[in-house]
Amino acid sequence: MTGPSTTFPNAKFVHILRDPRDVAKSTIRMGWAGNTYHAVDHWMKSEKSWDRLVAGGNPASLFEFRYEDLIGDLSGTLTALCYFLNTEYDSQMLRYHENSTYAPPDISLTQQWKRLQTPREIELVEIKASGLIQARGYELSAGDPSGTANWIL
Repeated sequence: MTGPSTTFPNAKFVHILRDPRDVAKSTIRMGWAGNTYHAVDHWMKSEKSWDRLVAGGNPASLFEFRYEDLIGDLSGTLTALCYFLNTEYDSQMLRYHENSTYAPPDISLTQQWKRLQTPREIELVEIKASGLIQARGYELSAGDPSGTANWIL
């Protein structure tokens, strides 16, 4: 079986994990889905792809971090990423926004789902992706929603 680690034996793979409730809302804003129930599919597909890569890859070629940790500790997370990539961290990396259309990192962009999503939207994401949400170390907002999933199907 061939995969990225056999096709590209010297490649390094970086995975940025983000809370799926935030990803779902962002997916809608990008116009890739019309509602949170379908928008979480984008996150689930990406996470399952990462799982396949991890299962067949060399652990030394894989690096994962949470988006929330990156935003909360830019220099620390970037230092670890640079070490993994065999390059030196430079504080100028944090000034990318001075020469691009991207805004600087903003901590208010994390956990937006708690402020911007309705309880129903949160429930829909958590019903559909609860197992993967928990497997990725995120807590569900109100316990295990699996008991209410039948009415959706």
